[in-house]
Amino acid sequence: MSLIILATAPTRAQSLLPQPRSIVTGSGEYRLPSTVSVTTDSPLLKSSRDAALDVLHAHEIGGWIAIRRSVSDTSLGREGYRLDVRQAGITIAAAAPAGAFYAVQTLDELLPYRGGGASVPAVSIVDSPAFAWRGIHLDVSRHFFPVPVVERYIDVAAHFKLNVFH
Repeated sequence: MSLIILATAPTRAQSLLPQPRSIVTGSGEYRLPSTVSVTTDSPLLKSSRDAALDVLHAHEIGGWIAIRRSVSDTSLGREGYRLDVRQAGITIAAAAPAGAFYAVQTLDELLPYRGGGASVPAVSIVDSPAFAWRGIHLDVSRHFFPVPVVERYIDVAAHFKLNVFH
């Protein structure tokens, strides 16, 4: 007797880690151009703009992303964000720089691995952390780790929206 299970592969939006609070998939996609344009309306979000540029360059693609500060939306909290991908472009709204940074990390997961001519599926994501303290621990008492290893460890933790390094 054999058991055959047929399942469809999860979409990029369904395979986000950690899973956002709300994902609404739309129709269509945003085709990524070869040039890069990232704008922001607040000097507080400059580091998130730089992170978005780094993400686009790492994927070897261009794109248009608008990052704006949404002070009026108190439901997002300090680390929450709204990420909207439409055919016209990508918009990130966050009340604080931490939320904008986490939105960029989510966008990084939505982007194809490498190459131009790629696209991001149309999606609206609203996310904020379920817990204020999301940590990761590195035990350096038993083993010595060189600085580049520790830096990479912290980068991976930040990518998955972990906010405390112990």
